[in-house]
Amino acid sequence: MNRSSKSKSILNVWMSLCFLLVLSACTYGFQDIKVTGIPADVFEPGTQEFDIDILFETALQEVRKVLSGAYFQGMIFSGRCQDLPRLRGKLIFVFAQVRPAIPRQQVIRATVVIDTVRQVMEIDYGNVSAFYPSTKHRAFIGGQAIEEIAVASYQNVIKLGRCEGDITLTQFDDFWSVRCGSLNDFSQKCQFKIEYAEIGDSAK
Repeated sequence: MNRSSKSKSILNVWMSLCFLLVLSACTYGFQDIKVTGIPADVFEPGTQEFDIDILFETALQEVRKVLSGAYFQGMIFSGRCQDLPRLRGKLIFVFAQVRPAIPRQQVIRATVVIDTVRQVMEIDYGNVSAFYPSTKHRAFIGGQAIEEIAVASYQNVIKLGRCEGDITLTQFDDFWSVRCGSLNDFSQKCQFKIEYAEIGDSAK
């Protein structure tokens, strides 16, 4: 390698390093924000039914206004037991955006909370990089499947005689966790797993 080629190689490496440093400085400047009071047209006109697929797309579009290329990571539902079959309560979608940075990639998470009773949406954007979060992509299974899970969960809670408070459903890779209790209540009054319309064997 002649001196000219060697100089160009060093220059290219230096420029690449400078670019990464500038990119890192920009990405780590993300400020956590919370957006509240976003109208959510939950119910279809003239009915008390709503389309979860439309709510999901609405949430994704709102998130991508801030985090372009954000992808879905999972969802949670929490509400009163008697409202579970109709999913009246808090519907939570979690999205993420991964950005290259030094010394490690930056993960920005958007948590969308839709109150299906009050028909309002809020979004929390936060830099969760310091917590070594999962960057796993998860498929949105669609409204019909989610409704089937909600109905099956409700039926099982009724059988357990635990339909006196809130119920929380959480999506995992191969199953959904159903827990008797609100989002902030971890007293484990009951808990079981469900795969679509099939109840798991871990009922307590």
